Amino acid sequence: MKIKTARFGLGSRWSVFLISVLAVSFLFRPAATPAAQAAQPLPTITGANCPVAEIIGLHGTGEGPSATDSKDSPEIKATFAAFTADERKLGTGSARLLYYAYPTLTFTDYLPAAWPQLYQVVGGYAGELEAGLESFSHDCPGTPISLVGYSLGALLVNSMLSSYRNEWDYIDAVTLYGDPCWYNPKGGYRGLAQYAAAGFRLGCFPENAYPYPLVSGTDLHFLVQSLCNDKDPICGQGWPPYEIGGQIVAAAICTLDRCPHLFYSGAASYGAEFLAENAFRQVGGDG
Repeated sequence: MKIKTARFGLGSRWSVFLISVLAVSFLFRPAATPAAQAAQPLPTITGANCPVAEIIGLHGTGEGPSATDSKDSPEIKATFAAFTADERKLGTGSARLLYYAYPTLTFTDYLPAAWPQLYQVVGGYAGELEAGLESFSHDCPGTPISLVGYSLGALLVNSMLSSYRNEWDYIDAVTLYGDPCWYNPKGGYRGLAQYAAAGFRLGCFPENAYPYPLVSGTDLHFLVQSLCNDKDPICGQGWPPYEIGGQIVAAAICTLDRCPHLFYSGAASYGAEFLAENAFRQVGGDG
């Protein structure tokens, strides 16, 4: 797999974006809880038992937890495991790791014919995510919230952040794997959702602001890290615009072809370290 870096170091086989940005109740399930067919609502929080940090994972295409797939996303699970290890190295802890549960979709839902339906699904669940975050941030205003999203989960994060800016002040850091909203100006590489944005807004920020709007001044609130495997047809790194037909076909047969979009568990150490260092720096740790 080709090794390259799109921005800001992290020399690896993943292209990476990492920038600062201005000032992220559906169903959540604690990571430590065994997978269940139906996820449980976010536990009631009071000021006395607010976690030191809240890390929420959003699963990818064809994954769970959901009503039809009780298996936790391997990418999010690996990130949570690496995060726990980083907690120990930093000499801190007490962060709460939660899965955000929503219906499992397939790769064909990204294809042009399915964009109208995908538009409704993404908008609806992004709204539910925002409602849950708003409730939590109201009860625990001092707890930094971090999000990790893979594939469809990354798209939901994009949609929520671009539609509900009132949560920006409570977000500490965001890690995205295989983001369908990816854009790399060096080559014009685009995720499939960027192509859909003209006809059906899927929640992506404008290409010239990817991964989030650039802002001036010093009042910056949270960081974003976005990683995209080379030749991943969902996030599009290595697929120039003139190969959009091939990119769409590769996305449609991704599961059969074992395309690079299916291999982000190895990125968990990068994502977890990024989230842990920022979360515990935010709460006064030594990250």
